[in-house]
Amino acid sequence: MSSPKVWLITGASSGFGRSMTELVLKKGDIAFATARDPSTLADLSASYPPTQLITFPLDVTSSSAVTAAFAKAREAFGRIDVVFNNAGRNLVGEIEAVPEEMARELMELNFWGAVAVSREAIKFFREVNPAGAGGTLLQMSSVATSYCPAASGYYCASKWALEGFSESLSREMDPRWNIKILILEPAMFKTKIFQNSPKVPSHPAYTDPANAAMQTRGVAESAHTGKGAASVDDANEVVYKLVTGEVKSEQLRVPIGAKAFWLAKMKLDTLKATVEEYEKLSVGM
Repeated sequence: MSSPKVWLITGASSGFGRSMTELVLKKGDIAFATARDPSTLADLSASYPPTQLITFPLDVTSSSAVTAAFAKAREAFGRIDVVFNNAGRNLVGEIEAVPEEMARELMELNFWGAVAVSREAIKFFREVNPAGAGGTLLQMSSVATSYCPAASGYYCASKWALEGFSESLSREMDPRWNIKILILEPAMFKTKIFQNSPKVPSHPAYTDPANAAMQTRGVAESAHTGKGAASVDDANEVVYKLVTGEVKSEQLRVPIGAKAFWLAKMKLDTLKATVEEYEKLSVGM
């Protein structure tokens, strides 16, 4: 039997991060679970020994704190096989309604925080793990990169930035390092992402119930918390199978959930129509 994998998980207090932490532990793997407030994981710490679970305080917007977390994981377990780069939050609000400071804070968390974790992960896989052992970096993106609804501009921007960064990063990896990057694009699953995110009042110009922004506000929360929302645990089972090789894939992006595939296909159709319409006007190279 193969030895248990060591997972470093950010944003482990709730949602996908909490679910993945629980799944990893149930599978017999080892979790180094980080959160701004690790006391939210106290029940898990009481159920698993420190040889299988360590919780650690981490604000990913602090590069020095990210470095310290990886150092602590190395001290505890000697290696890291998987990094689940999950910490982040949503932000619903019209472009004009969201204060610039709040928008910048979101980018610091969803993008620059993810960048800091990515840089440490790649370095660790290459220089700390045994030569050629590598590792897997899971980047938590969103279905919002296939379709960006109204009142989600800054959230979408943060995930589009993360995907562009991750795609370029994947092309920089030397095959000898054996480092795999997967961009996860989940649709709407049952989480507390809206309850845990800042609330921005509607801009007066967008309060018509027929406006797309108001419709997004109405649909978004129910989609994640209502009876129709899918289980995060089911989504993470898919991710786990990809990490362990039970399901083989060479694709960079991983749509998760029926709506993710529907929106991806819609994006492809739109792109195809765009190419067909404008190709005849092409100039230059």
